Amino acid sequence: MVFQWGPGFCRSPGSNCNTPSIVSNKFTIHGLWPSNHSEPQPNECIKSNAKGGSLDPAKLPTKLITNLMTSWPSYRGTSARFWKDQWSKHGTCSFNRFDQIQYFNLAFNNWSGMGLYDLLKSEKIEPGTQNAPNTYDKNKFIEAIKKHRFKDEVTVTPLFYCNNNIDLTEIRMCLDDDGFQYMNCTGTSPKLMDTCGQQIEWYK
Repeated sequence: MVFQWGPGFCRSPGSNCNTPSIVSNKFTIHGLWPSNHSEPQPNECIKSNAKGGSLDPAKLPTKLITNLMTSWPSYRGTSARFWKDQWSKHGTCSFNRFDQIQYFNLAFNNWSGMGLYDLLKSEKIEPGTQNAPNTYDKNKFIEAIKKHRFKDEVTVTPLFYCNNNIDLTEIRMCLDDDGFQYMNCTGTSPKLMDTCGQQIEWYK
């Protein structure tokens, strides 16, 4: 499960974000990616002309679309296109377990259940500004997340992704293949590798 920090993502080289759309008061969803412990990683598991291979976002339930507009916006194009691309690349690889509606509901429910921004804020971990970034030890993030969500699950440790080893862009957490049980991310895939140093800058 990939939680994206919009301002950091949009500072990434080549992001080409549509600046007015950047959300800076919450993490949003980048994706829910079925993964292997090692390479190669699954992607585009169903051809677009086969059953389940292509998503028509307009056919999703209205309530789900509303939820996705809040939780899974695009910063560089239409949100519907973003969902379509994420389904094609990643969602199709879980189609044997989750149909399209189940997949997007699962992502939304995990996002809303985590409440990542508010969780961190409750522990006085908040983003600064571009002129005055707030810097935190990575362990402070980990301790806050574990305290609120994984108190009795000592092996669950989130992964952090940064620009230049310091500027926070994403927090990733692994789920079992049931889609509900969080677990530690293990393996040799780059998807499962932390790219932040011990000190992390978080800012809008």
